[in-house]
Amino acid sequence: MNTDQLKKEALELRHAKHQVIKTALNANMENAHDLATVYTPGVSAPCLEIKKDEDLSLTLTWRGNVVAVISDGTRVLGLGDIGAAAAMPVMEGKSALYKRFGNIDAIPIVINTKDKDEFIHTVQLLEKSFAGINLEEQAQAMFKAGSSLAGKTAEDICFQDFKQFTVNDTVFGVGQVNSMSEEELEEIKATVLPEMEKTRQNHSLDMIFFMLTNIIAESSELICSGNEAREKIIGAYDLEDNAQKLMLKGVVSRKKQLVPALVSALQQ
Repeated sequence: MNTDQLKKEALELRHAKHQVIKTALNANMENAHDLATVYTPGVSAPCLEIKKDEDLSLTLTWRGNVVAVISDGTRVLGLGDIGAAAAMPVMEGKSALYKRFGNIDAIPIVINTKDKDEFIHTVQLLEKSFAGINLEEQAQAMFKAGSSLAGKTAEDICFQDFKQFTVNDTVFGVGQVNSMSEEELEEIKATVLPEMEKTRQNHSLDMIFFMLTNIIAESSELICSGNEAREKIIGAYDLEDNAQKLMLKGVVSRKKQLVPALVSALQQ
């Protein structure tokens, strides 16, 4: 392929189309009834359901099939620091790839700041709008550097986002941390794992589980402590008995995915 010719055609395409992706309706909007179902007053029903359980936004709205493709424009496809606005064609192109090859809707977002804390805070505020977030390499580094877990003890990390459950006579708890960095998750694991048994005993739990969720990979590694805790997970997810890591591919939700599987295993 002639690179110069491809660049010329890419520019002509965008002059003609103005955009390479667009949103489309996925519901009928033919009459007043359709409008009232999609919008007000009908829309209040899913709103109130999501208010009771925020995870439902993944199934009752487009959020469950939408990712954000985000850049700050400082390291864009080998072009270097070209700025947020100039990064948009690459983010838009990435979004088109998601749709073409994965049938996943993706929204290109550029954030016009080079301030680490401002960038991180902005991405955190967007979290409830998307199932996942794809960050450029530089942005991933910025996000990791600003982790809110820095300096916290193993117990602090365990109980930062922790839920306790009882099934029959078994009391167990599940903590979770989400990150976009595999390296950061490994660091958190190294901090939490040696202290899990002591934490379990301190809180009078029969079993304790901790989800290390990789948002980008859409998977979780599970670490645990307690009599038969590991065996219950292996049985629930049909994992190898000698597995070095308890990797749960596609499992990112504690409430909708992990806890129901655990409850079922404990009831058997």
